[in-house]
Amino acid sequence: MKKGKTAVFLVWFVAFALGLCAQYGYYGKNKVRLSQFNWQYVESENFRVYYYTERLDLIRFITRSAEGAYSRISKFLNVQVEDKIPLIFYRSHIDFEQTNLFPGFLPIGVQAFAEPVAQRVVCHGDMAPEELARTITHELGHIFEFQILFKGVTHSSRALRAPPLWIMEGFSEYVTENWNSFSLMTVRDSVLNDNIAELEKDWNLKSASATGRTPYDMGHLIYEFIEHRYGKRAIRNLLESIRPGSLLGKRRDPFKFFGTSSKEFNFEFKKFARDRFRDFMNRENPEDYSFPIGPEYPPYAYAFSHRISPTGELLAVLTAHMKRRKLEMVLVSMKDGKVIKNITPGFTSRYDFIEYQFDPADGPSFTWDRRGEKLAFFARKEFKNYLVVMDAASGDLISQLPLPEIDAPSSPTFLPDNRTIWFTAVKDSIARIYEINIEKGVPRPLSDNSLFIRALDISKDGKEVVFSARSGQHFHIYTAKLNNLSAPVQLTRGKSNDISPFFSEDGRFIYFSSDDREAFNICGIDRVTRIRHRYSDVRTGNFFPIQIPGSPAEVVISSFHKGLFTLYRKNIAVSLEQEPLPDPSPPASQGDEDTDRGTIYTSRLGPAFRTPEIEIEEKGDYKPFKELYIDSLPNIGVGYSTDGNFLGYTYLQASDLMGDHNLSLFLATQYGYRSFRMSYMNLTHRLQYYASLFSWNDGYYYYTTRSYFSLRKRFGLDLGILYPFSRSTRLTAGASFYRQEEDSDLIYLQRKLPYGQYFSGYAMPLTLSLTGETTRFAAFGPLMGHTFDITFQKFLNIGDSFQDAYTLTADFRKYLHLDTQTLLAFRLRGFTSGGENPMLFWMGGDNTIRSSEYARITGNHGFHFNAEFRFSLIHLAATPLGLIGPVRGVFFFDLGGAWYNDQDFRLFKPDGGLQLQDGISSYGFGIQAFLFGVPMHFEWVRRWDFRESYYYGFNFWIGFDF
Repeated sequence: MKKGKTAVFLVWFVAFALGLCAQYGYYGKNKVRLSQFNWQYVESENFRVYYYTERLDLIRFITRSAEGAYSRISKFLNVQVEDKIPLIFYRSHIDFEQTNLFPGFLPIGVQAFAEPVAQRVVCHGDMAPEELARTITHELGHIFEFQILFKGVTHSSRALRAPPLWIMEGFSEYVTENWNSFSLMTVRDSVLNDNIAELEKDWNLKSASATGRTPYDMGHLIYEFIEHRYGKRAIRNLLESIRPGSLLGKRRDPFKFFGTSSKEFNFEFKKFARDRFRDFMNRENPEDYSFPIGPEYPPYAYAFSHRISPTGELLAVLTAHMKRRKLEMVLVSMKDGKVIKNITPGFTSRYDFIEYQFDPADGPSFTWDRRGEKLAFFARKEFKNYLVVMDAASGDLISQLPLPEIDAPSSPTFLPDNRTIWFTAVKDSIARIYEINIEKGVPRPLSDNSLFIRALDISKDGKEVVFSARSGQHFHIYTAKLNNLSAPVQLTRGKSNDISPFFSEDGRFIYFSSDDREAFNICGIDRVTRIRHRYSDVRTGNFFPIQIPGSPAEVVISSFHKGLFTLYRKNIAVSLEQEPLPDPSPPASQGDEDTDRGTIYTSRLGPAFRTPEIEIEEKGDYKPFKELYIDSLPNIGVGYSTDGNFLGYTYLQASDLMGDHNLSLFLATQYGYRSFRMSYMNLTHRLQYYASLFSWNDGYYYYTTRSYFSLRKRFGLDLGILYPFSRSTRLTAGASFYRQEEDSDLIYLQRKLPYGQYFSGYAMPLTLSLTGETTRFAAFGPLMGHTFDITFQKFLNIGDSFQDAYTLTADFRKYLHLDTQTLLAFRLRGFTSGGENPMLFWMGGDNTIRSSEYARITGNHGFHFNAEFRFSLIHLAATPLGLIGPVRGVFFFDLGGAWYNDQDFRLFKPDGGLQLQDGISSYGFGIQAFLFGVPMHFEWVRRWDFRESYYYGFNFWIGFDF
């Protein structure tokens, strides 16, 4: 997977955990399909490229880039991929997020992924062509890894003996043959601050402050070290040496392959890393500029973007609130650097999150208006981008304007009229300047497609714009008149990246960041003397140099240091280096390039060569049922109830190439009775439909004077539709027809049932469900949000042997987040049924009513309420069985009851005050420990009638929390 500047080779195994969660009652959010993609495809020698965009020139570029990358990697590894590789191209990241090929929701930062089953590469077009080509090369690295590592290997071995992530991602970065500037900066920062990752004896990567990018970038550096120390052939042989063997076989030790030990390997690697960045050791430490200003940890970390108010008194900062796990906008005093106010506290239903571009080349994420009264930033709500304008003093929302059909918005800037905002965004793989009036709210493009523009600023007088744009492999600085964007003037040239420019207050200087000395330094252009100045010589990177109003010799910068973006004041009265600018000239138009000619590659993987002219054959429309693929390993889930019964299931799914047509088989067992469901689901539209054939057995206990085991058997089919209103809410309607058989031990004992509850015959229920889910999950389970499900069923009585009934069930849950490990959880669940043959429901045991045995509380009507305080005890614990963790604690309270039609049920005694009569309640303490990702519960339960309590006993069960 290419993670924007999570990673996804192993994400296919995450489906195992998702399946377990579904088994234990999480309703799940909705993946909304906004558009139906009319796929077509072309073929080349080694690829089938699927697309729906009208830009055939871009498809030719993608195919040519893919063939060039295939040729280089194939020659380097001496490996051929047997079948043509499916390369699936989405026009935008928003479309990419709607793919059904990824289990769950794609994070915003994921740019592409490759998967090992059908060896598909999936990517999108919201990036410059050169970056897109690099991304495709990265994913093809995974495809070749799959060929070497998994060809002929069983699914079980593939899952349980998968190589460490750094091996997979580091190799894919290595074969791109160039470092992304930002990634190289983060590695350099780690090395210079003596935070170099080490390889453990099992070849897992250990780092004191690992991030999501560590396996990618530190892995890249390790591969460079292997090439330097052992030669290129060692890289090819390394992949062969870690190929998984049998399921229970021992993995070969790669250290022996290199003829070394883990200590010696790490020693030599650290020497190599320090030597690689030795020239940077004596450069500036940003801590020497000033004391850090802005939000401090705890609870804040990172200063992703900043802007100074027009008066110079306030600094607005986009930062991460680590306790709430969200981005927030705070106001900071320029006098002492302390946080004055958080203007986006807590969570809001107006948008999901504040959108930002992590790469500083994309420019700042928000802006002040010219009077210092408003702040404007971009936000996402599901699959839509918005421009949000807020009152800076009160935090009140002024307007929220939709930005249809454009993606990756960034670098907003107010014009002097205080009503118009210019910003950059991407559409159809082209980054342009856009304009929007915050009163009319309709964005329109201003620039043409000759440059890939990502960051801009407008002069104080509103007459000029300065921007950075990508031309070929590098970003450069351009200026233009606001009324003549078609004639920009290029100010910088060369092989450095010059990014995120800002005008000085008087318009004479343009300040920006440049990596002309590999590290990003603060530079400036004197537009009068036409002299370029460099003001810093930092180790890692300085970004967003914004002049402080009233202090022309000072800027506020964001410096990447010790793994964080931190804000400092920087004096720029004296420059460290000066050089004259080249003569101004118009930029070369990217549109003038011949997109079909071969490209010359100087390759570290082999001798330089030109990509051959390739033949591309248009094949027409995609046919979904031509081939089906098994999406992943069969998921296996296990549960253990408080009555000592094991529950188990497995799940297998096959789909078409796009994942839009799913065939699935679900097998389960309970009390030794087996069940199955075979289903088809169509996900091509927003309105989804399904059909299934099932044979289902439910076991429960019917209680009179003692518990009698009862069994309900059903065999039939379902048809239905599902419509997601949003990511959090959906409506489901269905119709079923089945044969039911229901009986009990009581029948065999020739005892008469007290309420005549059982039904055997035919049933044809119509079902209508409304489901909502806003829950946010942590590694241990739900952390915050709420969920609900309300379902009504009406059984059609079309004959004497058909069931006549109706049912209504409701389930409401709320999670109150206290900190990253602690929460209050509440659940209220109820059910009722009537008609000639009312339905039986059951509950009890596990985490429903703990002072009852499992499934012992039965009736036509009932409810249970649960309240829990969940908290962390131990993050990880080493045991003879391996690592167990996290270990968590819970204080719980349960209350509920069930009754039959015509039964007199009283929750409390009529004359007993607050004392239970027919209701059941319990409270107590429990410990939850995770073993192999499965939660085990140890609970000490007391039964309570609200007056007296007694020790009920010790419960053990396996399953996820509600």
